Amino acid sequence: MADSSKNYEPTPRWGCLSTLCGGQVFVWGGYSKGFGNKAKSPESERKIEIFDPFKEQWKQATTRGDIPPVVNEGACCSSGSHLYAYGGNSYTSENGCLHQLHIATLTWKEICPHQLDGPMKKIGAAMVVSDNKVVLFGGHGVQSNVQSGSQFIKNDNFTDGHGKTNELHVFDLKKGEFLPIHLSVVIFLNWVKRWNLQVVLATLLFKCTVGIYDTTDGNYVLAILS
Repeated sequence: MADSSKNYEPTPRWGCLSTLCGGQVFVWGGYSKGFGNKAKSPESERKIEIFDPFKEQWKQATTRGDIPPVVNEGACCSSGSHLYAYGGNSYTSENGCLHQLHIATLTWKEICPHQLDGPMKKIGAAMVVSDNKVVLFGGHGVQSNVQSGSQFIKNDNFTDGHGKTNELHVFDLKKGEFLPIHLSVVIFLNWVKRWNLQVVLATLLFKCTVGIYDTTDGNYVLAILS
């Protein structure tokens, strides 16, 4: 069910999740009164807001299924008829589950719960989908385990072990599992030109650093541009 009133507008908030799918903008979560804190109601967790740029009109819809918690600063992306969401902060803890939303039915599905050998619970990660693989990079959270070859830099502004990471994880949607990552050596280049790379993720964790993951062969290269 959706509120398609021409006068409808979303609740003011920050840190919300947003992505484009099927020509429409989908927005959910974020922090405001009633969102992302103890004041939220179970019903608010089901709500998602949709903007039609052609009609210049907002509407609010109710989702169902394995509904993820209301969070802010989570990672999201879309591919085909699905949206994907990972991580975020609910103001009680970070989320570490991967959820999928089927657009046609507005049905959520938890496709991967948090795993000790998977990505840590975090906010601010980058996420894309390519070749039926969800690629998740970086973020800020509490260190739970260290991915081989990755780095974790503690944030001195936090006393509970929070920090930023350059870990990279790939979830195979067909297999329903995280894949092993082949972390390559650090390469110093004047420029990176490799046109068959299908996913490029940039991070602000390091200046002039680009992480490149090739979904065709599963290799990950950290390139420091000089």
